[in-house]
Amino acid sequence: MSEPRPTIGKIIRKYLVTGILVWLPIVVTIRIIAYIISASDGLTNLLPVQWQPATYLGFNLPGLGFCAGALRIVRYRRVRRQHSRQNHTRRLGFPARPHSGGQIHLFQR
Repeated sequence: MSEPRPTIGKIIRKYLVTGILVWLPIVVTIRIIAYIISASDGLTNLLPVQWQPATYLGFNLPGLGFCAGALRIVRYRRVRRQHSRQNHTRRLGFPARPHSGGQIHLFQR
């Protein structure tokens, strides 16, 4: 016996559910990223007027606050890591030496 043919309603429902399941996470992710960027751009309003990017650029540049915040975090982590490395070598009595690039040398060359 042959299987009954699916009706047009079942086919449409199948594609509709599949489409919603595919597009919903994409749309939600884009909306969350847009909200985070717009909220971080709103933080530039806390700066004095002469320091706000819109004052000296003449127009608002979306995403500039987010980029500035990300750069600040990266810079803070780099400075903090360098500071802790210097303090650690001094505390142990080793002479300060440049970073070896993550390589461990068992024998001196």
